[in-house]
Amino acid sequence: MKNLQFNRFEKGFLMGGIALTIIISLLSRSPLAEVIFSLCSVISAILTCKARLEGYIGELIADGLYLIFSLREHYYGEVASAVIIGIISLTGLISWIRNRDKDNVMPVSQADRREVLISLMLQILLLPLYYLVLRKLQSAFPLLS
Repeated sequence: MKNLQFNRFEKGFLMGGIALTIIISLLSRSPLAEVIFSLCSVISAILTCKARLEGYIGELIADGLYLIFSLREHYYGEVASAVIIGIISLTGLISWIRNRDKDNVMPVSQADRREVLISLMLQILLLPLYYLVLRKLQSAFPLLS
């Protein structure tokens, strides 16, 4: 369980991120849900970098809160992004649970050329679809509007 140990930079990033989040939240009088969202984001970032399973759980909590905030403000483009990121995080969590070895280590594989090509083609096809959905919802799409 070597990856449970944090070096100086990671401890500083984690403690600094938490402290900065709390200070900014107090100064801006943010609601508690937004503070929890920010803390989950900071903590999950460092845990994900350390290849810890808990990083995915933090991402899912932060993503769920972000989805709620976006829905509340009618930011449908952000809602779509939050749903996609949630699906990716959930897939990562399930993959981690299913494929880890006895030492809780997840083997890392590399995408072959065919998989990269399929991913690029899907991105090229889905971007216009995403734009059309946002346009139909009369939501902003800053890069193209």
